[in-house]
Amino acid sequence: MRALLAPAAAFAALLSAAPLLAAPQAEDGETKVPDLRGSYKIAAGEKFGEQVPPDRLKDNSVVITADTFAVVDKDSKNLYASTYKLMPAKNLKLKNKDGVWFADLISTIPDQGSKAPALIRVQMKKPKEGQENAEPEIAGLILIYSLSDERPTRFKTGAKDLLFRLRKTTDPTGDAGKKPAAGTPAAEKPADAE
Repeated sequence: MRALLAPAAAFAALLSAAPLLAAPQAEDGETKVPDLRGSYKIAAGEKFGEQVPPDRLKDNSVVITADTFAVVDKDSKNLYASTYKLMPAKNLKLKNKDGVWFADLISTIPDQGSKAPALIRVQMKKPKEGQENAEPEIAGLILIYSLSDERPTRFKTGAKDLLFRLRKTTDPTGDAGKKPAAGTPAAEKPADAE
């Protein structure tokens, strides 16, 4: 299960038809790095080109902070934790590049220091009528990462790729009362911390 959920589990994404918005713009015209902090449920996954059975993912959630994420099971046991850094996705030949970022994932639990190059799509909620000028909210994420040194270039798994779809939850812990285990990056740095 750990190998299955490894670096990508944290960034799996939303299967629903949540529309994508253009990436938020910083005041100087540069693309603003999205704030991924929060709790997510794993909606679906693929491993090496095959669907992951939903029952293997249903009891797990993901907690993302400003620079770490943790995959937590129903008993609040950390299955995986990693640091990450988002970078603008350059030189990609995707039809839709909106909300797409490069990321480098570096494992802290269980295999400290293992690296996985990744591609992440941030899916935004459509603003409600009358709230078009409000700060856009994240609906979900799609994360694909590789167990090789090659960064994925599309959101389709190959022989060494894993893909996860995450749905952002409204409860700050992912489930009422469910929190990351003590001593883990997610427990030490709550999702709402600066």
